[in-house]
Amino acid sequence: MADWSVLLDRAALVCGKNLTQMTKTREAVLRGVYASPHPIRAYDLAELLSAQQGTRVAPNSVYRILNLFQQFGLVSRVTSIHAFVIAPETAREGSLFLICDNCGAAETVDVPEIAATLTAHSRKVGFIATQHVLEILGCCGDCAGRPAEGDGHRV
Repeated sequence: MADWSVLLDRAALVCGKNLTQMTKTREAVLRGVYASPHPIRAYDLAELLSAQQGTRVAPNSVYRILNLFQQFGLVSRVTSIHAFVIAPETAREGSLFLICDNCGAAETVDVPEIAATLTAHSRKVGFIATQHVLEILGCCGDCAGRPAEGDGHRV
């Protein structure tokens, strides 16, 4: 994962291109997702920010910001656990999440041929996919007690 300053610069650039300001609240939300060792839920993030700022941060405000960041490719939603992670800069359609049932760790793996295959099969039956959500639940290498293999990106 990129360091914080690189991510913040990327976020400011993306926001500027989309005529959106990187406000202090948006920066705090992004920092909260970045700092979390595991995927974080919007309600947990709202509680964390409320405690840090000494004033209530509404969960619906956090959701709106996370949805905006998701549209901009800065965060990814881990649908099965209703949580968010920082999106790798290389993330694209065909990335899948490997989620540990034991410790909650999530890793992304780029498998672009999966998205193409799903789209092709969907079209064969007249279905137009608008989004692919690819998640695999199981046990990570750390919890299983064996070294990790491959080129996944820990998120």
